[in-house]
Amino acid sequence: MIFFSDLDGTIIYSKRHDIGTNKICVEYIDGEEFAYVTPNTIPALKRINEQIMFVPITTRTSEHFSQVNLNEIGFRYSLTCNGGVLYKDGVKDEAWYNESMKIMQECRSELEKAQNYMENMKESIFPVYWVDDLFIYSKSSNPTYTQTELEKIINLDKVMVNVINAKIYVLPVQMSKRHAIARFIKYFRLEDKKIITAGDTGMDCPMASIAHVSIYPHQLNKPEHLDNFPDLKNSIFMHDKEIYVEQILKYVSDYILQERSLFNWISIAKRQNNNKRNFLLVNREQAKHVPAKPHQTLALLEFLATKVASRYNNEQILVIGFAETATAIGSVIAIKLDSFYIQTTRENIADVEFIEFSEEHSHATEQKIVKGDIDKVITKIDRIIFAEDEVTTGNTILNIINQLERRYSSNNISYSVATLINGMNTEYKKNYLDKGIEVHAVYEKSFVIDSSQIDSLTENNNYFEPSEDVNSTLVKTYINNNLINPRRITTGSLFKQSCKALWEQLPDIIGDNILILGTEELMYPAIYIGAELEKLGKNVLCHATTRSPICVSDDTGYILQSRFELKSCYDASRTTFIYQITKYDQVIIITDGNDQTGINTLISALQSQGNDNILLQLIR
Repeated sequence: MIFFSDLDGTIIYSKRHDIGTNKICVEYIDGEEFAYVTPNTIPALKRINEQIMFVPITTRTSEHFSQVNLNEIGFRYSLTCNGGVLYKDGVKDEAWYNESMKIMQECRSELEKAQNYMENMKESIFPVYWVDDLFIYSKSSNPTYTQTELEKIINLDKVMVNVINAKIYVLPVQMSKRHAIARFIKYFRLEDKKIITAGDTGMDCPMASIAHVSIYPHQLNKPEHLDNFPDLKNSIFMHDKEIYVEQILKYVSDYILQERSLFNWISIAKRQNNNKRNFLLVNREQAKHVPAKPHQTLALLEFLATKVASRYNNEQILVIGFAETATAIGSVIAIKLDSFYIQTTRENIADVEFIEFSEEHSHATEQKIVKGDIDKVITKIDRIIFAEDEVTTGNTILNIINQLERRYSSNNISYSVATLINGMNTEYKKNYLDKGIEVHAVYEKSFVIDSSQIDSLTENNNYFEPSEDVNSTLVKTYINNNLINPRRITTGSLFKQSCKALWEQLPDIIGDNILILGTEELMYPAIYIGAELEKLGKNVLCHATTRSPICVSDDTGYILQSRFELKSCYDASRTTFIYQITKYDQVIIITDGNDQTGINTLISALQSQGNDNILLQLIR
């Protein structure tokens, strides 16, 4: 991968931009501070550059670029003069520059026409300069008028006029940043690399047509830009609630993380006693079936959430997270959007009416959602986004849409899907397209599973059924009444605030190696708290109990080696499971279940593996 980024207004900020008081000066002019970065910018770009290639691409002259101190990042290549000049290890590439001069010479007469007009225009407020002899630049008191007049006298097939505030640039068409990136790719034979770009003005918009991922501020998500640059509509548009560069750095870092091979974080496991679908995709980073590092889980989920947020800036949205494996996904998306949020459930809630539907391939097929809560928000929303971990046929989502349409057909609601994996084949995708349902995914991959591989699995005997007897002296129990129940309608921000309050009320943590467990549908609070513990330097893993019965095996490469069969923390008559339990300095259980028999079987399983320091956080 290669990350091409504009500088001014994207990575660095002049003193005219407010990025707060905590900033680092990277450019001085005449001894005075002129441009700044956030404290995180250079370390984050250094980390990015260690993993992929980072290439600054700026309209600055070579001289002005050299004034900016970004050397600590360690990038080898930089493009100045809108890509007309290439530096490698700080040395100007003369062959590149000579080719740029040829491009300029082919339209020099047009540039001189523009120069003549700009030198004599009444609205001139700055001399006309040639930028490294490649294009011209000036300033106007009426830049829109100047642009219009210039475009009347020059050949727009050869040169283009760009306006940024009062600045007027007239450049060869072949010297856009898009053309510079294309030249760079060809020059260094990097055609196999994915391209990420970031910018902040109209001069950066052409990069969208060559990038796999292009990032812009939301101010560019407007008709005047979208009409001129059709590929811009597929870009990631960042909001203005956070400093733009911080959003860019986080998105690019998360994108690098997710661009690892899909099968680095997905394994195929064998379901037990499920004739409809005998396999399950187990995600190593989802913090569900196997222990995962909480910060990596959040990076995965927030990456998806950012993709979704960039598409729906001006709509009122309800996010619905599917129980049990996608509740954390839905939570993170709702938090990112600060939208309404509710999850589906398989649990009973007293004195409510449910909308019920089926999840056909699941071990537990029944799903439901509180009808009265949907009634409360249905007239306030424009779109419902369904959060899933994997979509194979899309039938489950269609089932709930059909139920909603029957009840709320007059409300003209749009529907979308956000999923970690879109495994739908062409037929299923077309079905969704025909229905106008957008699907956003981290990975698009249709799976063809070799059933013989599943059928030939050699199961081991690591199936354990713990007793209900526990050593209660090794368990500290705390009760919290403040966590919002996401089975009832809430908002992303309110739910996150209640998780933050739960974290702040957590007792002292013992040891450095910590496991934090959620139970069944309750996943996000454990992941959130686990990530906070990591910030304190703890080595934390996180996962959850599940209804899914999965086979375990010692076969090479198989993901699950041990399983405990539990009584559910919500209903002891129901069986649930926990996988891959080992010994930790401390185990923290976060559950809103209230069946003590089921909770005891979970504690017993943990104690059987030597865990003698257990903190039980009961949500009531």
